[in-house]
Amino acid sequence: QDKLSKVYEALNQLMSKTKQQLREAVMTRDQIVKEMMVYVKALQIDVTRVPVIHVAGTKGKGSTCAFVESILRAHGCRTGLYTSPHLIDINERIRLDGKPCPVNKFCAHFWSVWERLKSSESCNKMPRYFQFMTLVALDMFMGSKTSVDVVILETGVGGRLDATNILEKPVVTGITKIGY
Repeated sequence: QDKLSKVYEALNQLMSKTKQQLREAVMTRDQIVKEMMVYVKALQIDVTRVPVIHVAGTKGKGSTCAFVESILRAHGCRTGLYTSPHLIDINERIRLDGKPCPVNKFCAHFWSVWERLKSSESCNKMPRYFQFMTLVALDMFMGSKTSVDVVILETGVGGRLDATNILEKPVVTGITKIGY
């Protein structure tokens, strides 16, 4: 838990924007994708390295992702699953082969992404909370040390303005019930 408490402190920094900063941060889909591409390039993550199933919608995204992940594991695939929100601890958002990412592994990727972005000359600001967590998941699933066969990504609350839209060619896109 001590390792996660330091992660939560860092995440609080990402969430500590003022209302004015948040108003100024309103972006279009193209701007969000472009910004995420800067981060992905700085981290040297190849987002085409592993096939992706991308799930969007208003209701049922998490359940759909869990069903798909379970089916793929039953057929022998090594899976990476990224969903939100977490219930208790933040490492639950990232699952490897059906299990929450171990705290040590989560913290190692979290701090690796944090340090690489902080020291990157191409990044003039740190990503927002959901962007950052998406980058941690992508680093874990698609980094050079990955061992998953397929990634299942759930969009956040942004839909078309979501950080997960950086994936240009998912092998499957699922859309659950859409509401307001």
